[in-house]
Amino acid sequence: MPNPVRIYVLHHPESELAKELTNRIYDWFRLPSREGIPVYVRSLPEAGKEHPAEPFANQGDAVDYLLPLVDDRMVRDPAWHDYMARLAAKCRAGEPGEPVAKKDGGWVMLPVALDSTAFNLPPAVTRWNFIRHGLGPRGAGGPTPEQAAEEAGETLKHLTEAMARDLNRRLFPQQEETRFKVFISYARADSTEIAKALRNYIQGETQCLAFLDENDIAYGQPFDTALRDHVATSTAKGTRGPKIVHGIARAMIVVNGDSYADRPWCRWEIRRFTEARRLPLDRPGRAGGAPRWIHVYHPLLVVDATRGPAMTRVVPELAQAPLMRWEPGREKLCFSTLMREVLMGLKDVLVARQVMQATRLKHALVVNRLPGPVAIERLLRSESAARAGREMTIHYPGNGLPMIELRLMQQTFEGVRFRAFRDILRDGATRLKRAARRTMEDLLEVAETGAATGDLPLRGKVFAISTAYAERDLAALGYLPQHQDEALIHLVRPLLRLGGDILYGGLPPPAQGPAAGGLATVHRNITATLLQLLADERREDQDPDGEAPKQRPRGPLLFNVPPWPASQQITPRDEAAWINTCRILMVKPADAGLPPWTQPIPTDLDNPPPGYRRYVALTTSAMRSRIAKKFRCRLPNDSQEEFEPAAVIFIGGKVADFSNVMPGIMEEFLHVAEAGKPIYLLGGLGGASRVIARALVAGRRAKRPREFTIEHYLALKPSKKRFDYEALLWELRAAGDPDPQEKFDRLWELIQRHRGGRLDLLFKNGLTHAENVDLIENANTFEAVGLVWKGISQLSELFG
Repeated sequence: MPNPVRIYVLHHPESELAKELTNRIYDWFRLPSREGIPVYVRSLPEAGKEHPAEPFANQGDAVDYLLPLVDDRMVRDPAWHDYMARLAAKCRAGEPGEPVAKKDGGWVMLPVALDSTAFNLPPAVTRWNFIRHGLGPRGAGGPTPEQAAEEAGETLKHLTEAMARDLNRRLFPQQEETRFKVFISYARADSTEIAKALRNYIQGETQCLAFLDENDIAYGQPFDTALRDHVATSTAKGTRGPKIVHGIARAMIVVNGDSYADRPWCRWEIRRFTEARRLPLDRPGRAGGAPRWIHVYHPLLVVDATRGPAMTRVVPELAQAPLMRWEPGREKLCFSTLMREVLMGLKDVLVARQVMQATRLKHALVVNRLPGPVAIERLLRSESAARAGREMTIHYPGNGLPMIELRLMQQTFEGVRFRAFRDILRDGATRLKRAARRTMEDLLEVAETGAATGDLPLRGKVFAISTAYAERDLAALGYLPQHQDEALIHLVRPLLRLGGDILYGGLPPPAQGPAAGGLATVHRNITATLLQLLADERREDQDPDGEAPKQRPRGPLLFNVPPWPASQQITPRDEAAWINTCRILMVKPADAGLPPWTQPIPTDLDNPPPGYRRYVALTTSAMRSRIAKKFRCRLPNDSQEEFEPAAVIFIGGKVADFSNVMPGIMEEFLHVAEAGKPIYLLGGLGGASRVIARALVAGRRAKRPREFTIEHYLALKPSKKRFDYEALLWELRAAGDPDPQEKFDRLWELIQRHRGGRLDLLFKNGLTHAENVDLIENANTFEAVGLVWKGISQLSELFG
């Protein structure tokens, strides 16, 4: 199912500022949960061309926002002039009243000027009002880190506001002539200082309006009438269904101080604003059948302004709303976060249309965001719910609630099922769907009776992940490294939900401080992301109110296999903190047959002591061989002490700047293939996986790829001295270790035996030869993940 709203960042490949800003744009619009708006890149040229590929053609309701990050490098490049002029000519000019459903184009251009030369692009581009990034005064050495974060935050604010207002007027053309209004709700007993600061910022620094009762209710005007006109965003009936009343607020900021929950007018404002608004789910003009509706919840942001030591109460209607602690100077971050919530809610109206056009619904309620329990109870008492019947399903945006939260919702609302727009029950392969459905039915039984009715089908099965970024290959496809992580999370989550364990050899999560200004780039770590997923998907099969079991089945685990010296970063306290979701299986020099390293771990890795490169390479090789073998791990309340991978998934992989005897994925692929384990090779994202994939589908007379020889890596110029392959090779040969070429030869012999033949006999992964060819060549991450799900569901040793 295509995304109805997408962002494309266009920048010259030599612009370092644009690369950094692109990462910040991704981190802002693609949330840590991997939900939000997908962000793609157009930077590196297509093979044989001077410019990148065009953004994908959009379909139906889709709206694509093109964000050129323009600097002097782009301006002085004639190929980029032509490219930008051609894209700009195809972009919609934003005629008033133009609905999203129009099919004649769907690109909207929002150019960003990184320096003053940006306005020398062709007139087809400069006709639009540029967002100006950091064009103010700077020091001789450029912006400080604080200035860079401030400039990025300002640009993200403008982009978020522009997209939210554009998408709002496309969905609601009748609001074309009105400025977007934000209602500020506060208690006067908590003072007006914060509310006024937010009002002044919105009125003075944005293109939106703010409503604050102290200034916007005329003297002598009744409070109830004025507030109803601005906060009561219920719909009025029109000749073609409901329409939004003009002049009302479309978003709210709640300044939640010590006295807020005790003020009747504040509670009234919250109650009225958090009512669902019923809007048509179908496009105008849909013929036949009863109209279908979506219940729209407008966004709000809670600003925590509590100060004193006195006890205060919680407002239950604010559950599920994002909350931000107030500090002076956070006006911009509050506004930007609110507008991002606006944008996400509008996007999810379009996603709901897509889902419902492909699904026949019975006894269903559709929402653009999952509200808190109080709002859900009000929704279930509504007229729409009465028509749907007692048992119903609430369809909500995203990839699905975490298992622990889903179980709580099922316990609270008996007979109501919650189904995400993009969950496994819609997108998975048939057997995987059935297994997930049984799991959900079991979950319902646990919620209602406190006892499980069955077991998880993948409990005790281990899935190994082998992944690394091939950044240049990803960039040529329009991806960032984050997209590879995104595909991995999309792949792993249903496996965890069905009880599977994960084996991953990545590095431990680094210590992370708060982002500067709240808008700095997030430094992701895939081990940390997997740990968070595991925490979300843990499942308890015994209700606390029921009889305590003699032995509680464990939840899914991450078996983390960090090699020395990275494993030295993990402390006993770390292991104790992760004990319920992760088992650390450290690989030490002794596992590679080496004596202990007696010198200090070097801090200057570009100038390590003699022998250090050899220790790192051989220990890493010992770690890579482990994923193909059985390993022992004692777990509490579990009789199983020996584990081995049920399947291994390969994605990407470095083909330069590595620290072991050969590219890691090539070495792991060799061990796994020789052990006869099921293999899923995702070659479409480039890197070592693509090198292997291309060798497998080449003709039998094709020559040996240079990447299967040590000469190729000796000829490469490393980005840093620490990746000096020649120095590593010298240390290995001086110590009498086996020549790395021997492993390259084994890999090539393995490829030769299977190239041009049936890949299903090599991979043993439940897919046919044709499906495996599609898998190893497919650059569409979601299609590739779907093929992996299909293959896993066909493995008889897993599903019977």
